[in-house]
Amino acid sequence: MKRNFIIIFLITITQLTHGATKDDVIKVLTSSNTSAFGKNNLYKEALVTDEVNRWNSAINEVTKFVQERSSNALGVKIKNLINALTSIQKANIDLINGIKITRGSFNSPSSVKQNIASFETIKNTMIQVQVNLKKAVFLLNKEQKEEARFILSTAALCIELTAAKAIKDIAKF
Repeated sequence: MKRNFIIIFLITITQLTHGATKDDVIKVLTSSNTSAFGKNNLYKEALVTDEVNRWNSAINEVTKFVQERSSNALGVKIKNLINALTSIQKANIDLINGIKITRGSFNSPSSVKQNIASFETIKNTMIQVQVNLKKAVFLLNKEQKEEARFILSTAALCIELTAAKAIKDIAKF
């Protein structure tokens, strides 16, 4: 079963590198998020390296997709999209590291409390990214920019929900 999932994932990634559609990126993003972080409790079992790598590959595909669609007619990058992408990339790294650190520091209640605060920050940052993207106005190549906005909003939502789950799972541990 796991081998079949890996084969399907690799085929999908191959398709993405050859002209990904918005739907392709969304499918990979949501499925890899679910496989990496969709556990009963993020701290009772270690993150699986292959699943986290698939999630990181999905974030890389988001990056490629957005970068291809975030320039105006003069080749200048659209600030709203690039800022959102940068925030998502940073939050992704912080999220994964936070989960690993929290799992390793359950013997230290003060460390766990600090990590709750960092997960709250990640969650709130991703909420703000979604709000900022919703407010963004695009004039030229609007369809491409709208697709990039949708992909970024979905990635931000995945990270937001995972951070919220991490906070809830700390209480269950």
